[in-house]
Amino acid sequence: MPPISNLIQLQKDVILNAIKHTFPEGSWRYVVADTKALALIDNVVTRDEIINLNIAGVDVLEQKRTPHPDMEGIYFLSPEPHILECLLSEFKRPRPRHIGGHIVWTLKPPPKMQERLRAQATRGKNWVISERVLPIHYHPLESNIFTFQDPKSFYPLYNPKCDDLALAEFAGIAKKILGVCVALEEFPIIRYYLSPYTTHRAQQLPMMIAEAVQKELNEFQALMQGQGQTWPPPEDKSRPRSVLFVVDRSMDLVAPLLHEFTYQAMAHDLIPIKETNGKFSYVPDPADPREMVLSDKDEVWVKMRHKHMTDTIREVREDLDKFIKAHPEFQTQQGQTSVFDLKSMMASLPQFTAMKDAYELHLTMAGECMGIFQNAGLPDTADLEQTLATGIDGAGEKPKDITEQLIQLLDSPATQNGQDRIRLIILYLLWRDGLVGPDIEKLFRHAQIAGDMKSALYNLDLVGARVVKNLKDPNRMGYKTNPPSRTVMIPEGMELSRYVPEVKKMLDDYIKGTLDMDLFPFTDPNCAREAAQQAGVGGPSTSLRTSKPTWTKQRTGVVENKQRIIVFVAGGASYSEARSCYELGSAKAKDVYLGSSHLISPKAWLEQLASAREDRSLLQLPADDPPPKAPKHLFEPDPDPTPARPAVTPTSTATSSGSVPQVGTAGRGGPAPQGKPAPQGKPAPPAGANHRSGKHGKHK
Repeated sequence: MPPISNLIQLQKDVILNAIKHTFPEGSWRYVVADTKALALIDNVVTRDEIINLNIAGVDVLEQKRTPHPDMEGIYFLSPEPHILECLLSEFKRPRPRHIGGHIVWTLKPPPKMQERLRAQATRGKNWVISERVLPIHYHPLESNIFTFQDPKSFYPLYNPKCDDLALAEFAGIAKKILGVCVALEEFPIIRYYLSPYTTHRAQQLPMMIAEAVQKELNEFQALMQGQGQTWPPPEDKSRPRSVLFVVDRSMDLVAPLLHEFTYQAMAHDLIPIKETNGKFSYVPDPADPREMVLSDKDEVWVKMRHKHMTDTIREVREDLDKFIKAHPEFQTQQGQTSVFDLKSMMASLPQFTAMKDAYELHLTMAGECMGIFQNAGLPDTADLEQTLATGIDGAGEKPKDITEQLIQLLDSPATQNGQDRIRLIILYLLWRDGLVGPDIEKLFRHAQIAGDMKSALYNLDLVGARVVKNLKDPNRMGYKTNPPSRTVMIPEGMELSRYVPEVKKMLDDYIKGTLDMDLFPFTDPNCAREAAQQAGVGGPSTSLRTSKPTWTKQRTGVVENKQRIIVFVAGGASYSEARSCYELGSAKAKDVYLGSSHLISPKAWLEQLASAREDRSLLQLPADDPPPKAPKHLFEPDPDPTPARPAVTPTSTATSSGSVPQVGTAGRGGPAPQGKPAPQGKPAPPAGANHRSGKHGKHK
């Protein structure tokens, strides 16, 4: 049976198994997590799934809570100094809050932190039952997409005033990428982007991160071997070894700027989608404050998000028509049903609430996107964007009069959005490989651009672009390809989607075995031979530019034991790059994953660029915040403990089948409280257990 490939399910399995595998017979326990660790857990696991593993309750470490001195605690902890102080407060009490603790770190803690924990534990009763590292400090957004929910990661990587934070940022990124590799049970070959053409200050950034990941993988493997465990598990010879590509935003400055016309990318660009703790939501009706969550649990969203907007609207309409035919009560007297009619009729039938909400959401979102597309003059803007990005026009020919077209659009009342205008100017600058200073200012005057948006353009040099050049300076070697000598065939309907992201080109070349080893070298030179043996094992070759995507077609037969390919984009990944990974994975029978510190819309990309030289004191970076301290109430006496609870006989087990290496000392089983055993069958929580403590209920 092929291994699980869904990142959300994998992380859920890892967490539930970490809880399940600490259970001796006859005991209930509490889960205690700090705020950050609990957010990681809540992202993929519901409280009911935790309670079903004979957990009496879930508590927040930093909050006031009732002691349970007759029960053990399973502590999920972020390796931060103030979190260690919170944990040590458990030791220092005359009567600990739990009879003992299983410590689960979400990242490998610094040696000094581990030494302090062990030193404190040896001064009195050994309160620590077990200690392990469970690297889960990443957020799976989708089945194949993960982020670190850290948009401010951009500044230590690129802002010159944050240089002293760069090494720590590399190390932190590497530890989090390790968590993804551990969940996938992969020790990948690592390759990184090293452009020979650019000389910007962050040119070697991908190499630094890649080497840090290699170090983390080597150390993790050695640690596992020291614990008598084999990691990664023995390789399946039918599956090629995985590969990790570490690239950065400088590899493709164009992708985050273009207007995309696939559903997900277009929605994030044009309408107000809200992100809260890694959850994306949208309010379809301003009069109704309910937020609809966009996640992998929404089947319509998963089916449509990477399709062209016209296909999305057509298919949603077709699905509605099928539904209407299956339910004659939805037909009007005239036999015609408008979107308004559908909404009204669905609202009158409670049994169709879930379907009503889903279709209302996507009809509204798609309709709003298309309304903006037409009213804001985006067809002309997008066509010029594609010409500047690809070097060919909509007819597949070498473009003419580009500068005149640009000026006309900048002067046009239809191009009202200032961000649309600066996106055009930046794309023009990238196409020209820089402009003379007076020409840049002329374009700003045409576009009426000032302030932060001007800074966004001038700061492009920090990510590898040449901004200002002399009049007679030639284009840099290798900076852009020559325009085609003959007409390129553009498929019908794809005129505004001509550009192929560099990530997609890189993956396609790798799968075909033609990827440049100088442009994408290895952290371990010995892996080059192994990679050469894997070359060309992908699916049939197709043109990336001239073929409509077929990745949405359902494959039949046995699911292949697919090779895993992980792409990490430092500095933020675009939604077009996310789509590209899904497309290549499906077309070439690979499991392709995309990760980054965060996903970026065009607006977010411009905001990052605008502040790329901002004074560090204005960036509000976590590293510059005062160190958090353990709350004072943790060092105050607890109220009198609750009466001892009777023992129970646990019978339930975790439903997930995944496993994860447990790093650290093996746990001893906490003694079962003495008392009369519970009746046979599923045990009830101990009397008084707050098994619904904290946030719980549906996982959205």
